[in-house]
Amino acid sequence: MLDSQVLNTIASLDTQPTSEQQTAIAKAIHLESFKIMAYAGTGKTATLSLISHILADNLNKKGLYLAFNKAIAVEAQSRFNKNVTCRTFHSLAYSNVPRRLSSKCKNPRNFPKELAPKYGLSDMRVPYSKSHLLTLKSRSEKKHKEVMRMGATRYCSAVLQMQMINDAVSNFCKSDSKKISVEHFKKMDWINVNDQLDMAKKLLPIAEKRWEDLIGHNEYNISHDVYVKVWALTEPQIKGFDYIMMDESQDSDGLMSTLLKNQKCPVIYVGDANQSIYGWRGAVNTLKELELPSVLLTKSFRFGEQIAAHANQVLSLLGETVPLVGNQKVDSKIIIDHERAIKVDAILCRTNKGAFYEFVYQINAFPNRKFAFLADITEIKNWIAGAKGLISGEKVYHQDLSCFANWSEVIEYTELNRADNEFQSMVRLIDQFDQNFEEIFSVLDMISTDVSTADCVICTVHKAKGLEWDNVAISEDFELSLMTDKFAGVGHQPIANTIELLDEKKVDEPQPIYLENWDVMDFPSSMKLRPVIGTEMVESRLPILEVLDKRMSDQRSRITEMPEEELRLIYVAITRAKKNLYAANFSDFFILLEKLRNDLDN
Repeated sequence: MLDSQVLNTIASLDTQPTSEQQTAIAKAIHLESFKIMAYAGTGKTATLSLISHILADNLNKKGLYLAFNKAIAVEAQSRFNKNVTCRTFHSLAYSNVPRRLSSKCKNPRNFPKELAPKYGLSDMRVPYSKSHLLTLKSRSEKKHKEVMRMGATRYCSAVLQMQMINDAVSNFCKSDSKKISVEHFKKMDWINVNDQLDMAKKLLPIAEKRWEDLIGHNEYNISHDVYVKVWALTEPQIKGFDYIMMDESQDSDGLMSTLLKNQKCPVIYVGDANQSIYGWRGAVNTLKELELPSVLLTKSFRFGEQIAAHANQVLSLLGETVPLVGNQKVDSKIIIDHERAIKVDAILCRTNKGAFYEFVYQINAFPNRKFAFLADITEIKNWIAGAKGLISGEKVYHQDLSCFANWSEVIEYTELNRADNEFQSMVRLIDQFDQNFEEIFSVLDMISTDVSTADCVICTVHKAKGLEWDNVAISEDFELSLMTDKFAGVGHQPIANTIELLDEKKVDEPQPIYLENWDVMDFPSSMKLRPVIGTEMVESRLPILEVLDKRMSDQRSRITEMPEEELRLIYVAITRAKKNLYAANFSDFFILLEKLRNDLDN
């Protein structure tokens, strides 16, 4: 319960907290560590701001707010009480390590090609695993025969080995390990476990030497993660604060998590475990692992009930039982049948390559609109350069293309694997430009990243995290891995029996239901497909649920083979929209989920 002084402080605030936010404030007043589990759009930063004012005005406590990048920290500083200091982990470390170490970030970069001979590395051949050989055979029979003639081994250059060492050092920096080990070497899908362990053991002494060189007195360039690791290895106590607030805790790596656990002052962890989408770079989803009291923020201020209802379908698959609650004051729609070219504020893509394909499509469809592009342009350029090399008959080492002997094999692969949307989009793009790579690179060079003047932002879901727009479209490059063997074709029935038009008029002739029917389950009567007046677009209406069914996660295999991180990407994508989400690519996914939910009790 909150005492009268705190209640008076709350009453004086411009924004009155919800009952959930008041619970978080009451917990914070005790100055004990706890976690705030905040669904998308539920005002986690606003909640932390309220806590900062309450603790400062009533208890005169000083706080530290930690964010993952400087822009977020600066924005938070303008909202928090003056008793709170907003910083990043990197800035804390930077101010607590020798200047001679941190200044090495400004030295010229050192590339694997020049480092490999300095560390005495030489080329070698490594056996392929049986599983990789089978995959290779499915892609290209010709390439498979060629590899078998070479003894079923792969050329592993000194440069590639150096890159493996650099990656191991990077993984070590993000971990809570005291020293580098074979566990920090990345697992590779083309080599079997025993051969990979042997290689890691062989490279480990060089990785140890590389680490010593990075932190030593020399001119080597270092990443910011290196000095953060050096600081963390001293097991520091962050002093001068009565409490710490760690934002986006689900994205913490092992290093950050352990460092915070060892602090003597209380830590308030805040984030959304279902938005943990950085596992590939070392994030460990701290919120799930921490055994601490928790407070839930479930009511969204961003979007209305229909976006929340569709997000809840995904949350059910992720094992949640408490639903996300939409804002009744916001009219949000999910459009699941719409034209390919549509004017929106943002287009969210699964991959960098998919984002580039979408960018080219949009500038052709709407030449008068201004587009901003937020994705990894370097990755796209590397892929395009690899494709150019293959077409020119050169040897290519790009990880996506190295197993192909020529461009014809890439075409063959895309024809046989139409579900591989990354390859599909890039091959279509190169064909669209008639293999004119100068023109493709010129388009890449003209890309703008200025979102302030853009009519539409095209970005990956990873780049969209923390952002929001009124009107959002989902691109076609998501791989949903749906159980397509359960499809039974498209059904038709009179629209007057199933759908009510907004103007209450009835249409007698049969109309397509727009979505496939599946014999495995009855079509859920609770899911209404409502045409939007004046267009051919169709809106998906889902029931509002008060409780989510955990059994959905247990039966996820009936719907999709996607891993959890892919489902979390979809959840993040859905919850970026405030008013309208155009999600034709997700339509089959939504209907299958609703069918499964209706079928659980049968």
